[in-house]
Amino acid sequence: MDIHSRRLLDGGQPVRVGARAFDLLRYFALNAGRILSKAELLEAVWPKATVDEVAIRVHLVELRKVLRTRPGDPWIRAIPGRGYLFLKSVELGRLLSPSHVDPGLPHVASELFGRSAFIESSIEVLDTHRLLSIIGTGGIGKTSVAVEIGNHLRATGRPVVFLDLSTLTADSQLVSYLAMRVDLIGFADDPMPMVLAALAEQPYLLVFDNCEHVIDSCAEVVETILCRTGSTTVLTTSREPLGVMDEYVSRLPSLTFPDKGVVPDDVSEYSALRLFADRVELASGYLDFTKPDTMSAAADVVRALDGIPLAIELAASRAVHLGVSDLLASLDHPIATLRKGRRTAPARHQTLEAMLDWSYRLLNSYEQTVLAAVSLFSGSFQIQSARLIAGDALASEDFEDAFNGLVAKSLISLKAGRFRLLETTRAYVRVQLQKSPAEESNFSKNHAHNVLQRLVASEIDWKALSVLHWYEVHGDLIGDLRGALKWCMRSQHMLLGATLMIQAHAVWLQFGLYREGLEAVEAALLHVETSAIVDSALEARLRVLRGGLLFHVRTLETGEDIIREFNTASELANTVHDGRTAVLARSGLFSMLMVRGRYTEAGSTAQKRIPGDDQAAAAATECLTAYASLYAGDIDKTWTISSAYTLANPKRSTRTTTSAIGQDHRVLYFTLMAKSAWLRGHAAVARATIEDAIREAVEIDQPSSLALLLAAGAYPIYSSLGFVDEAKRHLQWLQEISEKSSFGRLKIWADQFASLARTRSGAAGRTVLSIEPWLHSERYMLEHMVVVGGQYLEEGLLDWVLEGEAGWCRANVLRLKAERIAAEEPSRAMDLLDSGIEFARQRGHLVWELRCAASLARLNPRGVDALKSVIARYPETPSRPERDLVARFIC
Repeated sequence: MDIHSRRLLDGGQPVRVGARAFDLLRYFALNAGRILSKAELLEAVWPKATVDEVAIRVHLVELRKVLRTRPGDPWIRAIPGRGYLFLKSVELGRLLSPSHVDPGLPHVASELFGRSAFIESSIEVLDTHRLLSIIGTGGIGKTSVAVEIGNHLRATGRPVVFLDLSTLTADSQLVSYLAMRVDLIGFADDPMPMVLAALAEQPYLLVFDNCEHVIDSCAEVVETILCRTGSTTVLTTSREPLGVMDEYVSRLPSLTFPDKGVVPDDVSEYSALRLFADRVELASGYLDFTKPDTMSAAADVVRALDGIPLAIELAASRAVHLGVSDLLASLDHPIATLRKGRRTAPARHQTLEAMLDWSYRLLNSYEQTVLAAVSLFSGSFQIQSARLIAGDALASEDFEDAFNGLVAKSLISLKAGRFRLLETTRAYVRVQLQKSPAEESNFSKNHAHNVLQRLVASEIDWKALSVLHWYEVHGDLIGDLRGALKWCMRSQHMLLGATLMIQAHAVWLQFGLYREGLEAVEAALLHVETSAIVDSALEARLRVLRGGLLFHVRTLETGEDIIREFNTASELANTVHDGRTAVLARSGLFSMLMVRGRYTEAGSTAQKRIPGDDQAAAAATECLTAYASLYAGDIDKTWTISSAYTLANPKRSTRTTTSAIGQDHRVLYFTLMAKSAWLRGHAAVARATIEDAIREAVEIDQPSSLALLLAAGAYPIYSSLGFVDEAKRHLQWLQEISEKSSFGRLKIWADQFASLARTRSGAAGRTVLSIEPWLHSERYMLEHMVVVGGQYLEEGLLDWVLEGEAGWCRANVLRLKAERIAAEEPSRAMDLLDSGIEFARQRGHLVWELRCAASLARLNPRGVDALKSVIARYPETPSRPERDLVARFIC
């Protein structure tokens, strides 16, 4: 056990042990052979914390695992009623002596996490190179790594000289400081010749730490040493390279941390989490990382801090007092939160702000200007965007030099072709920018215009790129959009803000941020409605966007409000001859008419010609016509249009941009074909086609399209075909998506389907499910519920559906109605079934014709002939529910 470096070694190899477990073992070792009471152990190991004896038992379990205690050969024995006794003998050796630590190297207070591979590779570099520069942002741990490298090389017999350059206040002090560190006294005005002579005597390793503020003189001195001595090796740490000949530059990376959404099973999986857990424990705190909520919050903390060790250590000290969840919430303002560090640390490392102050003061004015400009980006960015935000503040050449300088100084990082600031750096620089209101306003306006350009590009790319590629290019856009909108609202640039919202239509839908988008749009509309300036084109686009977002977010009572919104948008768009907005308004109005069960009116709306119709608008007309035709009962027309589309477009060539509610037309076509195939009796085709639809929806990763498909396609089809497990799985999927994306309408669908499923299974303790009257306006949803389990719904609901235009399921509702009244009114029931059979036969709805015929056969023998007739025309073996119906009548 190395008490000074707090390391436990087994055969020379470090053994992982927690900070409190180490303290406990240390106290046992120093008091071997003496019974230690629980109170004494608590006072010795947790002097400033209030903990109970459970903490001792927890860490004793860890120690027994670490020490590999064998049965019959314990290291620590519990003495009932008295305490604990350490049984092994302890020897004080050279390893425990303070003289073992090189007085020329600073002491590393604790174990380094996640740095072993970097240290080993650096030692290998120094075998073949005489100059290694470790660079990285402030707080990344460069000094600790350099010290550890120095310790390794000193252990081989190599003399090591460590120079902390942060103490120097002028370049001219460097050579004198070096002379003093190599034990030269009484030297002349120019000590360099004596330094070179001293270095020639032994193969020194010189460690120049914190070179950034004396970078020029450091480069000159190092180059002189390397040229004038033959065996001296130099290791430097800095935020930028020295830029001298034969310099090997190695950038120290952040500690590893989980990707967003990943909750590890153990802190040992990621070095950033290991450091956080260790420092929390060292600060006399206790967090139960076995709890998923704690682990998830801790993962979010270290990710928010970009895996920077100094920031993580500061956060750990705050977690003891705030708790990890409150700590995470406070990291929206990291400069204020991470303000308390070790008193023994260098001044620049005692708070996050002090560390960033040190870096910021070393920048020239051009670099500070560029850093302020790029601080407005919420995530990664391209250099072209950065140049646009800086605007005319800098000449092009000055911008290039400053930007490259920031990259070299590790303040801007580059990954996968995109640049970014660390979150802590960005927060600090934003505070500095707020001190210059004029500059902040100028940069913010440029940023908003840049976001607008990127939104236009994202919509163009949405039609052409794969989903994965689109997210790679535009994944950071949503954060910048939020920032730009916030500035527009705050600074009264409402027109620019409204334009951003309109152009962001596809982004709101693609990212599933419907509620957030709705709140922003309604704020903009309020401004437009109260403004003295009339802009009909702008208002039309905002109303289309609001209508589309309302369709998903709000509950069903807002139906008429949504219809009015789309009608108003259509009128305004036609007034200003805005064909694109008129097409979107038409699609939104069509969708609302469909969910209200007004299929004839919806079909007429789909056919409504819009001046300036282009190819996309014509394609939308075809798709909407097929959609309305199916629900009106004309599945032949639906099949003809849909199959023609899929034959002509075997692969996706573009994405839908003409739907106000974010319903992808290719996904819709496959859904319509699946439902048509099912109604025609092609169960296998229906299953295969609905799976094609699901694959298409998953591929484009558009929550609205997938949720609509699950609600009106996958769940009803699988339920009706008798695939209970598949239906249940797709219903759960619908519930998850509607909850996650704030789909108010589809959430109600999912809840109603789930209630019906419980009623069908008997789990609800009732045989009939009542539907709230306010849901009756949503005929589209109720029709699907009737199809899935109409026998479990109140009879009045069947009459309600029959009064509507539900041609696609009318025959089945007639059957359900007949079965309800068969016992009391058999003659009327048979009339209803005859009507159902005739209606289904005329429209090719074989699945309903078969079910009606089976119900008739139970009442009258002539139903058997009707049943044989439909079976003879069935294109394949009926699905399980149909087979069960006919089994008692036909072998």
